[in-house]
Amino acid sequence: MKTNTTVSIRYLGGQQFYGLEKHEKQITAPKIKVGDSVFVDNKNEIKLIKEINYGGEGTIFETDKKGVVCKIYNDQSRTNIKELKLRKIIDSQLNLQGFCFVQAVVFSANDKFVGFLMPLAKGQKLGKLFNPKKEVLSDFSNYTRVDLVQLCITILEKIKLLHSYNILIGDINDNNFLFASPTEVYGLDTDSYQIDKFPCPVGSPGYISPELMQKKGKDSSGHPIEGFKYFFREWNDEFFAIAVLLFKILMLGNRPYTKANSNLSADELSLRYDFPYTMDSISTNQNFHPDHRCKNIWSYFPNYIKKAFIDSFTGINKNNRLSPSDWLSKFTLYKKHLMNEITQIDRHCLLLYPNNFIDYKKLDSVNAKVDFTHKAFNLSLCLQKSLPLLNDQERLTLIATLEKDGKFDCQQYSIKLIENRGIWKTVTGSVIIA
Repeated sequence: MKTNTTVSIRYLGGQQFYGLEKHEKQITAPKIKVGDSVFVDNKNEIKLIKEINYGGEGTIFETDKKGVVCKIYNDQSRTNIKELKLRKIIDSQLNLQGFCFVQAVVFSANDKFVGFLMPLAKGQKLGKLFNPKKEVLSDFSNYTRVDLVQLCITILEKIKLLHSYNILIGDINDNNFLFASPTEVYGLDTDSYQIDKFPCPVGSPGYISPELMQKKGKDSSGHPIEGFKYFFREWNDEFFAIAVLLFKILMLGNRPYTKANSNLSADELSLRYDFPYTMDSISTNQNFHPDHRCKNIWSYFPNYIKKAFIDSFTGINKNNRLSPSDWLSKFTLYKKHLMNEITQIDRHCLLLYPNNFIDYKKLDSVNAKVDFTHKAFNLSLCLQKSLPLLNDQERLTLIATLEKDGKFDCQQYSIKLIENRGIWKTVTGSVIIA
């Protein structure tokens, strides 16, 4: 994936990583608490006002600097490698709107590295959408399915921007985003992102791709070693986690691999690829679902959304997982259909928790129709851009038809040759992408 910026950040996914463990050392520092001060560059004093949140790596504090919070690492997470990573992030000058990137490294009064400063984010965690139905309907009484889809679109736009810098979130999960509205989202825990030679050292159950769960890194001696910080995630690992997050938002907390009365963990279920949803129904195995709500919600998804999730979770081919750009094209269309075609078929589609199950055949007419116009030196190049899934023979046949009749129509796509002057050829048309 190409970077669209001059910031020097390498994508190292798929390359062997011989960890930094032989260089990694814990940094001993005094315990930092409310009322204490930390220092930027040993001179600028920042006072910690109150504790905001506590996580696995440390504690977030409100500071006396407006709009700025401070993360103080716990003893296990405070290492020289962590400090190096923070400085890499700072040097990269990642001033991306909607991401709480590191602003400055902070030290204790005795000059020990303890954490960093970052912008204050506002809003609530995505997990609030996954609360019991009664709470969700109370807290989000003005929300419809259009708002959920818009929230997904906003998150995808943020992740797409991040990926353009060759940065992976790595540990995508419910707690890594705050949202103030469906169009205002903030990315958190940026210090754990996979950036350049620094892997993402953590992972959350249910969001870890099956391949990643079975992967091991190598230590400095070349011996296999377990732990996320010992290898680089790849794009397909990220795409799996993105699909899980989108699924949970649309399904209001239900996971892709849901089984009632099961002792298996979310990760163990994903290893089996037991995705119970199909294009036209849901598995008749009642152990999959704790209630009927999953079935009702799924039934209102148009086919191109169902297929995207099936491709992501069935394990047939991990390369079928969608990138943020792929998801964006589908969710943008889904939002349009929700507000028009699907609503005309059944207004229950707008409810967060539909009361009914809709016959999948009623939504057959709602297709992922995408319009296109492409210009190139010859028709073959035009068709490669417009209809990339055509094989060579199909492309040659279509070229002959366009040169003879100027147009071609079938159930899957329609195309018209609108410019045929000299070396320039221009085609326009539409294609059903699912």
